[in-house]
Formats: sequence, C-alpha cells, structure tokens
Amino acid sequence: MIIRKKTDRDAVLGALLASPEITEREYNKLSKLRAETALVVSVDRFKSRRSLDQNAMYWKWLTIFADHIGEDSSEDLHEALKARFLGAREVPKVGMVPRSTTGLTVDSFVKYMDAVKRLALEFDCYLPSTDEEWRQWEQQNER
Repeated sequence: MIIRKKTDRDAVLGALLASPEITEREYNKLSKLRAETALVVSVDRFKSRRSLDQNAMYWKWLTIFADHIGEDSSEDLHEALKARFLGAREVPKVGMVPRSTTGLTVDSFVKYMDAVKRLALEFDCYLPSTDEEWRQWEQQNER
C-alpha cells in the first residue's frame, strides 16, 4: 500500500513510533521518514523469531557436542552445522557463507535443533532438552 497524504502518513508513523515494541534503530529510521513524500506500507503475518531460551539451549548443546567430538570451538561447530542444515548463500565477489540462524522462526529453529540433535546422536552424543534431562545430564557430568 502506498500512503501519499501527509496526514495519513503522520498518523501511521505516529502509531508506529508510539509502539512499546519499537527498537531504537527502528525508531530512528522511522523518525527520518516524516520528511518523505510517500510511504510504502507492507502488512504480513507475524512470525516470532527463535526464543532466547532456544538460543541459550542451542549454545549449551554446541558446547556439549563440540567437547564430545573433540572440537575446540563451538563457534566453528555452529558454522559447520549452519552450512550442513541451512545451506549457504553467495556473497557476490566474495564466496559462499552459511545461512544464519538469527532470522529463523521458533518453528524453523525447532526443526534445525532437531536436525542437530539427530546428528549428535549419530556420534553417540546425547543433548538434553527437558529440565529433567538437564538435571540428569548435569549429575552424570559433574567434574
């Protein structure tokens, strides 16, 4: 949708700028749009991104998995897993880079983590998921 009328544009921007969920970066970008002559507005269904809890568990998994297979860097393991399960994209004139997990939805990240967990099991590496599994894992791995 294109919004050309100044009063409509100001109303839309005002509502967006007043949102409690707006980030500072988004606020600064939207604030600069007030001087523009027209806005293009796109509306799409909201898909939540991976949760902080998912992300925290994933990085614990990487540490466990990396240690189990003798890899020094969970970051390197992360890069290898992204390339394996998410594929790569080409950066013009530079080369291929693994796709990022950052923009994955909660559901997509669950599928990604399931793939990581299945791969870890192929190496006889168990990655706990539930609170009870974590308690058991911590008891078995106390040092």
